[in-house]
Amino acid sequence: MIYFEGIHLKLLIDELKSIILNKKITKIVQYDKLNISLFFNKNNLFFSALPNLSICYINANKDNAPKEQLNFALILKKNLLGATLIDILQYNFERIMIFKFEKIDELGKKNIYNLIFEMMGKHSNIFLCDNKLKIINSLKPLFLEENKRNLFNGSDFEFFTSNNKLSPFDISEEQYNKIKEQYNLHKYISGIGKLTSINSNSYNEFIKNLNKRKSPILYKENNEIKIASFVRYQSLESFEKQSFNSISDMLNNYISTTISSVKINKLKQNYLKVITNKIKKNNNIIKNIIKEKEKYSDYEKYKNIGDILAANLYSIKPYQKNIELFDFYNNQNITIHLDENLTPQENLNIYYKKYNKLKKKLEYNIIREEEIKKELEYLFTLKNFIVLADNLNTLISIEDELIEQNILKRKIKKNNRKKRKNTINIEYIIVDNFKIYFGKNNKENEYITFKLADKNDIWLHIKDIPGSHVIIKGENPSENIILEAAKIAAKYSKINSGNITIDYTQKKYVKKIPNSKPGFVTYSNFKSIFLKI
Repeated sequence: MIYFEGIHLKLLIDELKSIILNKKITKIVQYDKLNISLFFNKNNLFFSALPNLSICYINANKDNAPKEQLNFALILKKNLLGATLIDILQYNFERIMIFKFEKIDELGKKNIYNLIFEMMGKHSNIFLCDNKLKIINSLKPLFLEENKRNLFNGSDFEFFTSNNKLSPFDISEEQYNKIKEQYNLHKYISGIGKLTSINSNSYNEFIKNLNKRKSPILYKENNEIKIASFVRYQSLESFEKQSFNSISDMLNNYISTTISSVKINKLKQNYLKVITNKIKKNNNIIKNIIKEKEKYSDYEKYKNIGDILAANLYSIKPYQKNIELFDFYNNQNITIHLDENLTPQENLNIYYKKYNKLKKKLEYNIIREEEIKKELEYLFTLKNFIVLADNLNTLISIEDELIEQNILKRKIKKNNRKKRKNTINIEYIIVDNFKIYFGKNNKENEYITFKLADKNDIWLHIKDIPGSHVIIKGENPSENIILEAAKIAAKYSKINSGNITIDYTQKKYVKKIPNSKPGFVTYSNFKSIFLKI
């Protein structure tokens, strides 16, 4: 999350002033209902009013403008395009920024406009006001039941205030000690949050926290961003840290990483849903096949009856409904049902036909069951690779495979798909000057095994479980290199703990299974490494 307190908003304001103050707005773009940009030549002042991401900063990324212009953007263009930014202010110690613009109209008259940005979670909004703070329009329209401050178009703007909170710079040591003893500081002092409250164990520390210098930083845990902050906090020093020269640089990194992470997780969820549904469907097919096989499993008895009738054809009389004959397969007499309207030979043929029909159905279901089991095995490899995917490129490659295998419907233009298909980026590590390549999806597995690898390169794979193909490029790798490659094969497999077996052999002993899905192979002349993970 992005964490900043009202007392530190001035740090962002000072940074923005140093870049865009006294510059003119050259372009205005509204991307959707909650995101908008004001361009000062190449500098993109980006506003986000998303509930979990209400912030503004100089955006380094290029975002495509929508074809249709939204209403608020049109109003901003009418009033602010060509206007000069003359000041950026903060209201009290609240998370409220006021951007003051000056624009000279066609008659040479100077007009002052105020763009007020309230960064308040789900209540975040942007208001365009005139020089007297009369509301012209807002990014998010407000309705009567939620408009407690009367913020309708044409009304005078009412600033949000923290009722009865004390100004942080006016608090005496005596007041501080009294509040600290009985309450949380942030509940009674304006502009400070939980982290300043936690990190202020004395009045001197409190004053230092009020006057912190800009120190943009990302606090991470296991390489995952937990907090993006304008300043450092002592209570967060145990986290991994990444520092930046500017708040905008830090926010660009945080947001691009977060958006990428959100996109990756969303794609994963979508693909896993498709794969899970496909697995469920195939498991149901297997259940039905098993029932069908049971139904057809006694097909041999109809051949036996046919054989018994054939051996006793002479003793069957016309119009006979039943006949008792000796069953020479089971050494006992049995009663055989006949169709009285058919000849003995026709009754005989009926039993042979039923035998052949049931036999063919059983054989078909056996073949079909094997096909579905192979399909399930393939789906589990896909599921494994989706779960392990850690970047968009890997997921895009998996998406290509899903489309090629008719598991996912194509969503992009055909010519764009062709451009993507030609690019396969294989990851590798270097151990003692040996490159170790590993696939992160079935297409990459197929590529490194049958196109990248030479016949004497070492090939590795976890035994009997979906996972990566791993190739050690070069002849005669040491045991240590093979062990490192085995660890990679283990890492990119379905198993994440316990005892596992990694098989390895020369690539020349690895053969693609004919007519199989991508990445499916057989191998021989292998040795094994046993690992515990």
